[in-house]
Amino acid sequence: MKLITLKSWLISLSAIAISSFSFAGDFRSKKDYLSFFIPVQLNKLDPITTINAHTKATLALVYEQLIIVNASQELQPALAKSWYIDSENKSVSITINPNHRFSDNTEVTALDVINSFKRLCSRHSKALGEVRGLKGCHTKSKSGKTEPEITQLSRYKVKFNINCSPTTFLYQLSSPSTVIVKEANDGRLIGSGAYLVERKNQKEIILGRNPFYYDSDKIKNRGLIFISTDGRLSSILEKNNIDGALMYRQESLANLNYKKFKLIKSNPNITEILVLNNQKFPFNQLVFRKALASEIYNNFDPGDAVGSHQAYGVIPYGMGGSMSNIKPDKLDLISPSNVIEKIPNLATKKTVVTVHVLEDIKNSRISTKIIEAGNKYNLHIKFKYHRDYITLLKHYHDHSLDAFIDLYVFKNRDAYRILEYFSKSGENHANINDNQIDKMLNEAVAMPSSHGKFQLCRQINAYLQDNAIVIPLFYMDHGNLLNKCLTGISDDFFFDPFYQLPHLSKSDNCET
Repeated sequence: MKLITLKSWLISLSAIAISSFSFAGDFRSKKDYLSFFIPVQLNKLDPITTINAHTKATLALVYEQLIIVNASQELQPALAKSWYIDSENKSVSITINPNHRFSDNTEVTALDVINSFKRLCSRHSKALGEVRGLKGCHTKSKSGKTEPEITQLSRYKVKFNINCSPTTFLYQLSSPSTVIVKEANDGRLIGSGAYLVERKNQKEIILGRNPFYYDSDKIKNRGLIFISTDGRLSSILEKNNIDGALMYRQESLANLNYKKFKLIKSNPNITEILVLNNQKFPFNQLVFRKALASEIYNNFDPGDAVGSHQAYGVIPYGMGGSMSNIKPDKLDLISPSNVIEKIPNLATKKTVVTVHVLEDIKNSRISTKIIEAGNKYNLHIKFKYHRDYITLLKHYHDHSLDAFIDLYVFKNRDAYRILEYFSKSGENHANINDNQIDKMLNEAVAMPSSHGKFQLCRQINAYLQDNAIVIPLFYMDHGNLLNKCLTGISDDFFFDPFYQLPHLSKSDNCET
């Protein structure tokens, strides 16, 4: 899964009084609309600028992708009717289903697909990394524009020239940022998804049914309302006629009364990780990385991150976190004297490194543990906190940071989508100076079976663990609260709750 920094997963719920909470609009007047609390404000619903998880999840309600990944981790056509891979694996041709229409009742065509990808590959886009396999999407012409290599073959058919494996590219097309959009005369973006935007402000967004949606019979409600909360969730849920709360940290849900609601826990699918610049001293020394990783792992306290679990591998436990899926109680410690003996420079000069982290995911207890671990090996660690992810992102790509803490989100079991961020080439956030991971990734991408692919990804994960390429800090649990009066909730709701919202409705005469 793609590496993503997400304020939305870790924004703290402020301990402010319920009296300070107010809705931007009277959502209760919307008959047959379902209303949900979310822990953050939604960004502008623009696929090329959206960065938080809740907004990304909302995009697919308004717009459609060519391809999606379903809860069984399989590629599934959405706007696409079919796809064809050329014999040399250098291009993918996609035929669009002619029955899809935008919310202004115009047909979705190949030209709309081309325009959407040109927009995605433009200089204003913050989502270029989503389609790294599309030729020309990163390469600027003399005019300063990017020229993605995508060609219209017919009214409903397009061809993408690619520089990666076809399977990898098809998974890239399932990214939320690759939705197909149309720009209206007034500059608004419209889509062909199940809903259209009726109203949006800083506190709420209201989505109404798209009257021209191709499969309108599957939409079981008249609309959806998302309300950003910044108060005590327990008090707000009790005092408002709400249908649920989506994508909250389990810590925020731990002490709630579930009498009116059903709690659906997600598998741990987020790892908070300390990423080291493996080409900067002393992180370029294996013995030091392993010593630091052991010190941090062995001193993990569940109280450091409430509602979370000790992390061992990059991929969370239950998704292949270690080769055996068994986390050791302790890792072998490497004594400070042994480390300094092998790295004399640590003793002869004061070494100071800076760990960069967003304020939204600041955790003083974890920071203190990392500082204390560094002190034992004569490394002085400082923390620098950033308000804005946008300003921090550019440093990830130029590899100028000593280290940073980030969130790694997994939405499906094709783990190579996230592990590729630790490769030597491309957008190499960890700045690794060996090509072993590259070799294993190439084998994983070429593996025809999903089971075999995932086994190879577990081997990559084990390599990352054993060589302390990055240091996992903890896995986070999340959950969703749904009103017990709601019907249409499937067993795999936790996989992507937003994906299933169109199928939910409220039963009549329900009492909880």
